[in-house]
Amino acid sequence: MKNDERTSSINRLQYELKDILSIFVNGGFSNSGYILYPFIKGVSKLLVKRLNSLVSFTESKDGNKGLDFSCSLDKYKNLQAGIASAKNFAMVLSALYGDFDKNKKAQDTKSVSIKSGLLNEKEYRSDYLKPVIGLKEFSENNLKEYLIDVHVHGSLATLDYVEGWSDFDTLVIIKKGAIEDSQKLLKLRDLLYKSRKFLCRIDPLQHHGHLILTEYDFDYYCQTFFPIALFKHSKSLFNAEKFQFRLRDCHEENIKKFRWFVDYFKNTDLNNSNRMNSYDLKFLLHAVTLFPAMYLQAKGLHMYKKFSFDIAKKDFGKKEWDVVDYVSSLRRNWKSPKNFSLIVPYAEINPLLAYQLNSKLMDISSNVTKLNRINIKKIVSGMRALADSAEKKIWAKQE
Repeated sequence: MKNDERTSSINRLQYELKDILSIFVNGGFSNSGYILYPFIKGVSKLLVKRLNSLVSFTESKDGNKGLDFSCSLDKYKNLQAGIASAKNFAMVLSALYGDFDKNKKAQDTKSVSIKSGLLNEKEYRSDYLKPVIGLKEFSENNLKEYLIDVHVHGSLATLDYVEGWSDFDTLVIIKKGAIEDSQKLLKLRDLLYKSRKFLCRIDPLQHHGHLILTEYDFDYYCQTFFPIALFKHSKSLFNAEKFQFRLRDCHEENIKKFRWFVDYFKNTDLNNSNRMNSYDLKFLLHAVTLFPAMYLQAKGLHMYKKFSFDIAKKDFGKKEWDVVDYVSSLRRNWKSPKNFSLIVPYAEINPLLAYQLNSKLMDISSNVTKLNRINIKKIVSGMRALADSAEKKIWAKQE
């Protein structure tokens, strides 16, 4: 079903808000804040630019299709110092969520109920998995005021992880009250950033923070954010509540996310690929393993990543799919580089900077590429061809 202009505007607002909020509460610091946190907590220029653009969109003819953005626009215009400070940024973000809540339409689709299992601590007693218990304890002690729940998902939830390869996938669901109150939002930002130390202890090359949902999204739910099928394979750190969702059409968002992956693979520099550092290489490898799910989402199929490979594979020739099989074989036989214990104390203060330093030391002492004999050019060229083929299939379906 094709969205009308009003619906398209509110959908775009939700999509952009969620992305901006996700970056902000996971850190989103300025260059000086990235280095000098917790003494400096300013917001990155790119994130400020994105929020400014979103406010401009709400004022434009394209964005303002009979929608009322008066609260956020008044808040934005009354700020004398702009939104580069974390305090002002949080105030405008909070106001925009209020306007989103006021303008969104209730969906006519049937409500969907989903319940996850509760994380069993007995399954996470090994030294490698202790950070999962660490995050659980941190969340119970510090985050219940701000969050509806925290979920572990992916291979650490289903326990088919590969040490050193698997990242620590989490989902945090933020209460309305924690966004409505900009001071609470700032406090939550500090807490979630500090909690990233647990993610990095599992995967020192982790390239993302916590995945974010909000209570605002439940009755206007976009599965591009987090397909509801994933809840069946995730583990709750709090109470394993049953969630009620009203699903909205998310075709445009599925295509947008798929297009991001296609552009990433097409624009990866083949000539400089062999000089890729450990952090960027890990990102590339995980992007390859996500691509089948992104392709299927663009076709309107939402599913757990593990099941996407065999289904997506049917649409491609053996030669095209060879690169995905190659990366899957790397996963099965992965050798982890050495970690440096000296960064652990500093990670208590500034986890991202500490683990970025750790990745630099990894490159010097035990290069991931050499350790696993990775043919990066094969991956880059293979994914460029696969992405091109997938793109043509999706566009043909749109016509």
